[in-house]
Amino acid sequence: MAIATILTSVFAAILALQIVFALLDANEANPLVMVVSDLAYTLAWFFHDLFTPEWPRLRILLNYGLAALFWLGIGQGISVLVRSLR
Repeated sequence: MAIATILTSVFAAILALQIVFALLDANEANPLVMVVSDLAYTLAWFFHDLFTPEWPRLRILLNYGLAALFWLGIGQGISVLVRSLR
């Protein structure tokens, strides 16, 4: 229960960090930004181009933000399921 919640919260935090990097125009050549970007891209697999506004930062905010909410919901769902099975 706790492991799933922690893991999905970390996933959501990675996505949120990528949103912050995009909105603040972080240096894409920075190793930390590159790692977070790669991880966030993988974690948002189902939400790529779900919304396609012209402004790239808004696209990241919408799609990655929705992916972060998805992961938080999955974590909560697993937690509730495990508690109900006890």
